[in-house]
Amino acid sequence: MLRQVVFSILILLVVPFLTGTTVCSLLKIKNGIAGKYLFGSMAEWAFIQLVSVPLIIFRQRFTIVVIILTVFLGLMSVAGLLFLIRDALARSAKSRNDIQKQDVFVFILMILGYIAMAMAVLFLQTKSFDDSRFVVTAIDIVKTDRMLLTNPNNGLEITEFLGDMHRDAVSPWAVYIAYCARTTGVYTTIMAHTILPQTLMLCMTSAYWLIADTFFHKNRFSKCAMVFIALLVNVYGGYTGYNAETFALTRIWQGKAVVASIGIPTLFLCFALIYEQPDCWANYILTYIVTFAMCLFSGMGIIISGIMCGGAGIALTLLRKKVLTGLKTWIAVMIPLAYYVISKLNY
Repeated sequence: MLRQVVFSILILLVVPFLTGTTVCSLLKIKNGIAGKYLFGSMAEWAFIQLVSVPLIIFRQRFTIVVIILTVFLGLMSVAGLLFLIRDALARSAKSRNDIQKQDVFVFILMILGYIAMAMAVLFLQTKSFDDSRFVVTAIDIVKTDRMLLTNPNNGLEITEFLGDMHRDAVSPWAVYIAYCARTTGVYTTIMAHTILPQTLMLCMTSAYWLIADTFFHKNRFSKCAMVFIALLVNVYGGYTGYNAETFALTRIWQGKAVVASIGIPTLFLCFALIYEQPDCWANYILTYIVTFAMCLFSGMGIIISGIMCGGAGIALTLLRKKVLTGLKTWIAVMIPLAYYVISKLNY
């Protein structure tokens, strides 16, 4: 039990943060804890998408994905730790930065909003037929070391991808769930329904915080207030089965919900960063990373990310009056387009 707790904290909290530290340091982006955790998670998901799809199509074992991903995350984490040490040694004495009482008050409110959201997610996770298919797929990957080559109706091994399995081959979110379960030793169902939702909520809240930062910058009160309101909207917004709030409350761990709850807000964040600094290549690279991650989440992520990046390219071109800004944004469209074409092939 202790080993599972330690490895869960390491894999789901520490490693994404250190990976994000490496990404932000290499791109020379100054982001706080929220930015490093969010973009570290996105980089991890993007790498899984990049590596796992060809291995799935060529029917390779899940163990190969585990080894490659673990080596990659290990290297990124070591590099992130070194960057943290370098920054700590180079940091001069902190300048005085007074915290107002109102900042403390609204920060407490934000934490209470997060707790309310966490409790709602914990108790409202549903088990639908579609939900069961994803869980069964992740369980099968861990138990058999095969990726999407088991018929979910009878449990028998198949030689070709059928139906939903064909679409999942290019959006293998279940592989990430299986990786988390395999490396932590936590049973796959518990990982999907209990542990993973809480860490995904951290990513969602981090995205809200960074979006608020683009509006309010150093104004803590306004940033905390915006995040608090966004969390309340999620808690009380589950009034229909077709909105992002319901997805977040009832199955945030599932790929489609990650698209709605984390992917779309993060892409909007990237577009805002591009608008603020259209000549900074780092913002475009972040967009490409997030787009790769969107493709991992689900087929919906492939379609939505392509549409969003295409539309953003047009909007940014008109707003900034720079064709090059649009062209660099449109590069991101090539990523979901490639996976969409692959999804239409027979393999």
